[in-house]
Amino acid sequence: MSGPAASAAAPSLKLFVLRSSAVALYRDFLRLCRQAPPESRPQLVAHVRGEFRSAAPRDEHDLKHLIRQGRDQLKQLHDTLSLSK
Repeated sequence: MSGPAASAAAPSLKLFVLRSSAVALYRDFLRLCRQAPPESRPQLVAHVRGEFRSAAPRDEHDLKHLIRQGRDQLKQLHDTLSLSK
């Protein structure tokens, strides 16, 4: 498919990169969940999954904001888990 119809249906490179960043952030959260105490891991993983599912960005600006917010929350969780060791 080429032409105007194909380019209108395909996401922009910028959006593709942002979505890739969101997936990488999700994976980072799941990796960090492995550091949580075994008894709280299932609840923590469920919370992370729920947050990512419920956050439906409407546009590129929303996606950028959610990624920034997610990185801050990831750092907070990392700090919290580091203190609990």
